Amino acid sequence: MTYPTIENQPVKTFKVLFVNQDSSEKLKFVQLDHPRLNERCDYLYDEQNNQLYELKRFNGEHDNPHSKKHRAVYDHRGFMIRSLIFAEKESIDGYVVENSEILVATKFNVIYLLLKYFIMTELRGMNINELDESNQSGRFLNFDDLIEQLQENSVFQGLPEEFFGSLEPSLSEICKVIREGDENYYRVSPAAIFQFLNRKVEALQKNLLETENTVKQFLSSKLSKPIDQGSTKEEEVPLEILDLATKRAAVQLISTYLPQSLGNCLLGQFEKDWETLSNHQLLVEKAFQERQIAEENLAKLNESIGNSSSYFGKRKNQKTLAAPKPKVKKVAVGKGALDGFFRAKAK
Repeated sequence: MTYPTIENQPVKTFKVLFVNQDSSEKLKFVQLDHPRLNERCDYLYDEQNNQLYELKRFNGEHDNPHSKKHRAVYDHRGFMIRSLIFAEKESIDGYVVENSEILVATKFNVIYLLLKYFIMTELRGMNINELDESNQSGRFLNFDDLIEQLQENSVFQGLPEEFFGSLEPSLSEICKVIREGDENYYRVSPAAIFQFLNRKVEALQKNLLETENTVKQFLSSKLSKPIDQGSTKEEEVPLEILDLATKRAAVQLISTYLPQSLGNCLLGQFEKDWETLSNHQLLVEKAFQERQIAEENLAKLNESIGNSSSYFGKRKNQKTLAAPKPKVKKVAVGKGALDGFFRAKAK
């Protein structure tokens, strides 16, 4: 490992770049179109291996799984402190980089840029799902003529000329190819495009199903129905439903690399599958609503019983007061009401 001279360098000038160990040292930053968005973004180009990499920015606060387990430290401005320590193995030499921008380079499939180009040109304004290739008006071009058109288009501006010589396998994936003489001729093919995209969907879906990952965990939590009203446990998601959910997730992830019109067409291929998935989601929502209503009713009943028990408990403990006896007026001896009756009458 080599260490740059860091004396008198502003902290914000440092970018830490993680690349594939198979990449060469002949790397340079290039700006190209985003395959879906109408904006330019940074890529990394390996000149020796003729490989394009996309760059993912890693801020460390929300993307770092370790930050969830350990309490983060923040500076006086409220920003999380992120420091990286670089050192040779079994060596005390090294240095610390504070709050650097971290970039992760992952291999990028140039077919997604080719798809954007063809959607902007040959397939512009067409309904790709309904396009009959026998009536397709685009003409076949040999490799050199097609590459010349690509080089002139804004999508690929910024790439060196050497890069375009490696595009033949990528073009063969999404084009109809005919051979005349010693040359191949290419014309973009909607059927080939969807074959390519469906293979990508299947591969990504398989990965989501067969590995433990946050996407699968999230889908399972959202698609599980409660077992009963009094339990916090949930039913296991049926395999058919989980299969459809991971397929939809795969389509949505791949669509982030596609022009919007093409992404909508890819999503529209599976309308019946999405209807089945939507019906299950409605059942799950209904089950949770019913459980919530039952829990609220039970809470109200318990509250009512508690209030009644409290009332009767107070009544039971309260002492019953005896009714007051009427006061009897004391009468002097010989002055009572009957005394005159028994007294002898005067003669």
